[in-house]
Amino acid sequence: MKFSKEKTRSIYLADTSLDNLFISEYMPMASGDFLKVYIYGQMCAEHELEISDRMMASQLGIPVEKVDEAWKFWESAGAVKRRAGADGETSVEYLNLKEQFYRDAMPGAEGEYESTGEEFAGDGVDKAVSDMYENVESALGRSLSASELQEIAGWINDMGASPELILVAVRYSLGRKKDSIRYIGKVLQNWIRSGLVTEDDVNEYLSDTDRKHSRYKDVMNMLGLSRNPTRFEMDMMDRWFDEYGFSMEKIRQACAKTTGISNPNFNYIDKIVRAWKDEAAETGTDVNETVPVTMAVLNRYYDYLREKAEREANERLEEVYSKIPEIKKIDDEISSIGIRLSKALALRESREDSRALREKMDTLREDRAYILAENNYDIDYTEIRYACPKCSDTGINEMGGRCDCMQKRIREAEVWQKENGIIN
Repeated sequence: MKFSKEKTRSIYLADTSLDNLFISEYMPMASGDFLKVYIYGQMCAEHELEISDRMMASQLGIPVEKVDEAWKFWESAGAVKRRAGADGETSVEYLNLKEQFYRDAMPGAEGEYESTGEEFAGDGVDKAVSDMYENVESALGRSLSASELQEIAGWINDMGASPELILVAVRYSLGRKKDSIRYIGKVLQNWIRSGLVTEDDVNEYLSDTDRKHSRYKDVMNMLGLSRNPTRFEMDMMDRWFDEYGFSMEKIRQACAKTTGISNPNFNYIDKIVRAWKDEAAETGTDVNETVPVTMAVLNRYYDYLREKAEREANERLEEVYSKIPEIKKIDDEISSIGIRLSKALALRESREDSRALREKMDTLREDRAYILAENNYDIDYTEIRYACPKCSDTGINEMGGRCDCMQKRIREAEVWQKENGIIN
């Protein structure tokens, strides 16, 4: 059975194809007139038409000199090759861009390229590199552009990266939702500079790095800091754990000492940690040794926290009164209405009177919040800020049981009793 397809009688009703490689790599660097010449010539090449530069210039509405400049440009770019015939006529050959770039991207490629169809069929470096390119494209879920092929070849030739290491870098980067070839190259560069040349080297390094980053994250969370640590802070934390030998639990105790400090800082904690290290050296004890806390000490610590929270709230209230006298007037009126409301309830006065008093109190509270906000204060600025809002720093929850905060308070109390010389 034979098959055939009707041919289009006019080339102007046919199609002309352009490689995506041309669009992504060549088109951005060419002027509009040069693009006109290339695309028009592509049409002629695909349909085997003969046309002079003068005729092309007339069709495109550009000077004939511009056509000649365009051919020189495309030839220097490696997209076409011009040959002079015996009859003085010049022919233009459109080169296979994919073949050109794939050859150039292979390490060690030199000289004239003649495709045999078996370039990477054998064993050795070429096969490993060819497989690596395929695996990279599979991991990225797309084809590599010509410039990306060349950049990856540079990793092999200039950095000395192995195909194995390149694949590890690609998977590592994708795991961090980064698929840029430039980003992957930076990862490779950093690894090789650090002496990581095999997959085992990288895995060991990443395991150690993940462990450290986990510690950094825990300490930053303890301090209530949502940002990433600085290099200086990371070095300091590494010293606490790796050089001094402190456990995470002991560092947690040091961080607990920042309770009540408006701007917790690492230098403050470092002084505490250094003091503990020196003390342990003097007494010959382990740096992670802790002092037990009795319920009596724990209750005293809860009392201390409540008193501290109430004192700070009163200081904030006095600050607001001094800057916004109107707030004090509102508070006095709210207090007065509260007393009247209590009497109304005790004397069982009419519900209408009680409702009117509550509505008046609600209005005053709304006015108070508005005035605070207008003066750049949080609406709860003057309220008591307990370390644990659930139990108001009593250690007892609303059901009469132990509050969830107790274990944290015990750790803090260990530090507190030692600082204040409290004896069990």
